[in-house]
Amino acid sequence: MTAKLSVLFYFIIILQDNPARKDYECYINSFFILRKYRNLGIGSEAVKQLFRMYPERYLVTQVIRNTSARKFWHRVYEKNHISFIERERELEGQMFYVQTFTVSEIMDSHS
Repeated sequence: MTAKLSVLFYFIIILQDNPARKDYECYINSFFILRKYRNLGIGSEAVKQLFRMYPERYLVTQVIRNTSARKFWHRVYEKNHISFIERERELEGQMFYVQTFTVSEIMDSHS
């Protein structure tokens, strides 16, 4: 019998239905992929599946100094033909890039 090892190599934390916020339904609070699994298309595919499951209005943030995260999200928007609005905002004493956008159910036609 061979032992099987399962490895968690990415995770996404999404906050939904915040009654205080009317401008989005889903807030992608955390998105992380282990370094050795980056640049393999795993993150893009995970986000694409998320968008198919939840075609909603989204809010995504990145700490300003995290340039690779910002580049990743910009590639996601471009590949999936998503128009977004980006702002810089201070949250809890740190500066963030904040993007808002809507994913429609027709996203499948662009993938």
